[in-house]
Amino acid sequence: MYTATPDNVRELRDVVSSAINSHATLLDKPEIGTVVRENTALMFELLRLSRGLPAVVGGEGNDMTPAETIDDSLLYRYYDTESDS
Repeated sequence: MYTATPDNVRELRDVVSSAINSHATLLDKPEIGTVVRENTALMFELLRLSRGLPAVVGGEGNDMTPAETIDDSLLYRYYDTESDS
Protein backbone atom coordinates (compact mmCIF):
# COMPACT_ATOMS: atom_id res chain seq x y z
CA MET A 1 0.00 0.00 0.00
CA TYR A 2 2.80 2.44 0.86
CA THR A 3 4.71 2.19 -2.42
CA ALA A 4 1.54 1.99 -4.53
CA THR A 5 0.29 5.28 -3.09
CA PRO A 6 1.36 8.52 -4.82
CA ASP A 7 3.69 10.72 -2.75
CA ASN A 8 1.06 13.45 -2.50
CA VAL A 9 -1.55 11.13 -0.93
CA ARG A 10 -0.33 11.39 2.64
CA GLU A 11 -3.34 9.85 4.38
CA LEU A 12 -2.57 6.25 3.39
CA ARG A 13 1.17 6.63 3.87
CA ASP A 14 0.55 8.14 7.32
CA VAL A 15 -1.56 5.13 8.32
CA VAL A 16 1.26 2.75 7.37
CA SER A 17 4.07 4.68 9.06
CA SER A 18 1.99 5.37 12.20
CA ALA A 19 0.94 1.74 12.53
CA ILE A 20 4.51 0.47 12.26
CA ASN A 21 5.77 3.19 14.59
CA SER A 22 3.19 2.47 17.28
CA HIS A 23 3.42 -1.33 16.98
CA ALA A 24 7.14 -2.08 16.87
CA THR A 25 6.48 -5.82 16.99
CA LEU A 26 5.32 -5.55 13.38
CA LEU A 27 9.00 -5.20 12.51
CA ASP A 28 9.46 -8.80 13.70
CA LYS A 29 7.37 -9.94 10.74
CA PRO A 30 9.74 -10.76 7.86
CA GLU A 31 7.46 -9.21 5.22
CA ILE A 32 7.25 -5.90 7.11
CA GLY A 33 11.01 -5.83 7.70
CA THR A 34 11.62 -6.41 4.01
CA VAL A 35 9.31 -3.57 2.97
CA VAL A 36 10.94 -1.16 5.41
CA ARG A 37 14.50 -2.14 4.40
CA GLU A 38 13.68 -1.74 0.71
CA ASN A 39 11.88 1.60 1.04
CA THR A 40 14.10 4.44 2.21
CA ALA A 41 11.20 6.93 2.29
CA LEU A 42 9.29 4.75 4.75
CA MET A 43 12.48 4.14 6.71
CA PHE A 44 13.07 7.89 7.02
CA GLU A 45 9.47 8.51 8.10
CA LEU A 46 9.80 5.86 10.81
CA LEU A 47 13.04 7.44 12.02
CA ARG A 48 11.39 10.87 12.23
CA LEU A 49 8.32 9.48 14.01
CA SER A 50 10.51 7.62 16.50
CA ARG A 51 12.11 10.96 17.39
CA GLY A 52 8.73 12.65 17.89
CA LEU A 53 8.94 14.61 14.64
CA PRO A 54 6.33 14.84 11.87
CA ALA A 55 6.72 12.08 9.27
CA VAL A 56 7.42 14.57 6.47
CA VAL A 57 10.07 17.30 6.50
CA GLY A 58 8.62 20.74 5.82
CA GLY A 59 5.12 19.42 5.34
CA GLU A 60 2.11 18.83 7.48
CA GLY A 61 3.18 15.22 7.82
CA ASN A 62 1.85 12.99 10.52
CA ASP A 63 1.23 14.93 13.68
CA MET A 64 -1.54 12.66 14.91
CA THR A 65 -1.16 10.16 17.71
CA PRO A 66 -1.28 6.50 16.63
CA ALA A 67 -4.71 6.07 18.21
CA GLU A 68 -6.08 8.72 15.86
CA THR A 69 -4.71 7.11 12.74
CA ILE A 70 -5.66 3.43 12.90
CA ASP A 71 -7.82 1.01 14.81
CA ASP A 72 -5.49 -1.65 16.25
CA SER A 73 -8.00 -4.45 15.76
CA LEU A 74 -8.15 -3.74 12.03
CA LEU A 75 -4.39 -3.80 11.75
CA TYR A 76 -3.99 -7.13 13.52
CA ARG A 77 -6.96 -8.65 11.73
CA TYR A 78 -5.28 -7.78 8.40
CA TYR A 79 -1.93 -9.29 9.37
CA ASP A 80 -3.55 -12.38 10.89
CA THR A 81 -5.34 -13.11 7.60
CA GLU A 82 -2.16 -12.43 5.61
CA SER A 83 -0.20 -14.98 7.68
CA ASP A 84 -2.90 -17.62 7.13
CA SER A 85 -2.46 -17.57 3.35
